[in-house]
Amino acid sequence: MLIAAAVVEGLVDHRRSGTSLGPLPHLAIRRLDDLAYGWGSGGAPYGAGPPHRCGRASPCAW
Repeated sequence: MLIAAAVVEGLVDHRRSGTSLGPLPHLAIRRLDDLAYGWGSGGAPYGAGPPHRCGRASPCAW
C-alpha cells in the first residue's frame, strides 16, 4: 500500500509539473530526492530542532 501511494503521488506530481521527463524517470528522481533529504541529516525533524553545539562555524541563534 505504501509503495502504491508513493507511485501515485509521483505520477500526480509529474502531471502537475509539466516536465519534459517521462513519468518513470520523474518518479525515480522524485523518490531519490525524498531519500536524499531524509538520509544525510536526519530529515526535517533533525533540522527543525535546536543546534546540538555552538561554535565559530555554527553560531547559536538563541
